[in-house]
Amino acid sequence: MKTNSTFQGVNLVATENARQGLHLSDLKQRIAAGIPTRFPLLTRRQIQKALHEAEALAWETPHPQLVFPILAEEKLASIHGSNPGDLFEAANARF
Repeated sequence: MKTNSTFQGVNLVATENARQGLHLSDLKQRIAAGIPTRFPLLTRRQIQKALHEAEALAWETPHPQLVFPILAEEKLASIHGSNPGDLFEAANARF
């Protein structure tokens, strides 16, 4: 019985990781859709690289969906040459 519960635990972890991966993938696509308007000078390759790096770092944390948008913003801002805080304030000023 102990082995069975261990396998069930592994299955639950694998299922949860797969579910988080789907959510993060959707989040990544939604963020990517708005990038050209906020960072018009970045190439598609630069955007993809920044998002890929942010995603890799986000998976290192317990809550990748919460951390990914912040990391993506920081990566994109560093490539763009602007301060992430300035971009955050500009985005909030529209609301």
